[in-house]
Amino acid sequence: MAEKIHKAEPPGIIYQQGKGWWWKVRLPGEKRIRERALKPKGARFATEKIEEAQEIALGLWQAAIERVAKAEVRAQAWAMAKKKARAHAKEIAQIKAEAAETIAEQKAVFAEKVGAYTKAVTEAQEKAKAEAEAKLAEMLGSTVSTGTCECCGRDGVPEDELVRIDSGQFFCPDCLKALRA
Repeated sequence: MAEKIHKAEPPGIIYQQGKGWWWKVRLPGEKRIRERALKPKGARFATEKIEEAQEIALGLWQAAIERVAKAEVRAQAWAMAKKKARAHAKEIAQIKAEAAETIAEQKAVFAEKVGAYTKAVTEAQEKAKAEAEAKLAEMLGSTVSTGTCECCGRDGVPEDELVRIDSGQFFCPDCLKALRA
């Protein structure tokens, strides 16, 4: 048995106006019904042959379906791209937040270490200063200036015990007693 071949007919109404054929239809992607002349490529007027008019209408219908499909694919691709961009932006924001948190933690650790170091240095400086002052006081306390008595010639007499007499000479306490006696 032979198969039946069904030739698709375009939707809408194909009608003859004057000698040419016209098509009244709302194509996919359009909002309203329009009337259009079914003109072959390069022709100025609508075709006068119904078979050719049907082929032109099918071609216009197919082109409209392809335009709508391409537009939907572009819209879906755009939506997916926007979704990916939002996901990437969210991921970047999360990474930035984690980086800022890590930086803040490192700054706190660094500040703590600097504080401990500064405290240790300050304590060491204060201890060294105290030790230096104690050593200086010890050295100053233990060193007594001595001189020589210009009367008896005795050395090692503390300078605070030597007395200058009117002639400008320094006498020890013993020679000073002998002089007064």
